Order: sequence, then C-alpha cells, then structure tokens
Amino acid sequence: MKKLISFLILGCFCLSAVAIASDGFSSIGKELRAFDKEAVDKGVTGLSREELKVLVAEIIEISLKKFEKEFSSDPNYMSVSEEEKETGRKEVMNILIATPGLLEQARDENGEVSAKKLVEILKAQGRAETELIVAKTNIDMLETSLRLYELDNGFYPSTSQSLSALKEKPTSDPKPIGWNSPYLKEIPEDPWGNPYHYVYPGIQNKEKFDLSSYGPDEVESDDDVTNWK
Repeated sequence: MKKLISFLILGCFCLSAVAIASDGFSSIGKELRAFDKEAVDKGVTGLSREELKVLVAEIIEISLKKFEKEFSSDPNYMSVSEEEKETGRKEVMNILIATPGLLEQARDENGEVSAKKLVEILKAQGRAETELIVAKTNIDMLETSLRLYELDNGFYPSTSQSLSALKEKPTSDPKPIGWNSPYLKEIPEDPWGNPYHYVYPGIQNKEKFDLSSYGPDEVESDDDVTNWK
C-alpha cells in the first residue's frame, strides 16, 4: 500500500523506497495537516479551491496511468483502491498548498498551470530526495566499515590506499596486520555514478577521516553530502 501511495503522491515510483522505509504514508503530508485552511479557501497563487481540486484530480489521473503502465504486468500487481486514491489526493493538495512555488514553476506558455508539468516537477523533486538519502546511507555504511578496519588493524587506510582497502587487502604501507576478509564486497558509487571521496587523516574530521560525495553537480559545493555536516 505504501508503495502505491508514494507513487500517487509524487507521480512516479522513485520515492517508493523512502515511503516503505517511513512509518505511515508521508512525513510531509503529516506535517502539513495543520496548515491554515484559510489559505485553501482564499486560493493558492491565483487558483481557487475548486480549481486546485481539479488540478489535483488531473495529477492523480496522470499518476495512475503511469503506475498502471509500470506495474500492471507484474504478477503481484494490485489495482489502486479508492482509499489510496483519496489519500493521494490529500497528500498532493497539502504539498501544493504548502509550496505554492511549485505551481508557478508548472505554468505553460499561456500562464496556465499544467498538471503534466507538475507531475514531472514532483518526480524530479522525489528523485532528488531519494538520491540524498542513498548518498547519506552509503556514507554511513562506509564509515562503519572503516571503523571495523581500524579496530582490526589499529589505523585507517591511507588516502592513497583509498576505500579499496575495504575490499582488497592493501600491499602498500601502512600494511594492515589484522585485515579480516573484505569489509565490503563492493565499494558503492554515489547516486550520481561517482566514487566517494576519502581523506585520511581528515581535514574536517581531524581525529579520523573525511568522507564525501560532491553531489549531482560533481563539484565541491554546498550540495555535498559528507560525514561532517
């Protein structure tokens, strides 16, 4: 059920893993339940309540078609219930009310808000959230493996030995004296297909090591995912 609702909320299946990992439907939706209802009645960025309802219905319809196309051939496929559709409508409504800037981004050349554009915007937003979660999870996993390496050998791999030391025993100095089989079978890349950056001794973490991904722009900047912030 959570997978279906996630798909309905975001118009794609890219946030399914996040929804499954969470407790309930959507933390975003839960937090927005207390949103001032007067904002809806007065209209959101030029849309009346009725217009907003029509827009949300279009988003749900587009999402359902995408969902059916993606999953209908799966032997475990289950059609979306009315209860799930209603939950999806409420979640999408709350997201649009709380972030009216999304509606402005989705206006076409005639100034009309496009449901298709909104689905793509929400899809991209969901993918970005998922990528950040994956990057953080990988860094946590690498950090744990490096600590196990240090417990066995008394030190961390050098920068030049890199994260590869977790998979294959280094032959260069400092040679590990208690290397205990692979600490990881595979060294993950970040969600954007690049290796994680490893520095020991750390520049930011002077007592241990620095781990980071430069994010989608592949350049050291504010969107980096690190083990020090």
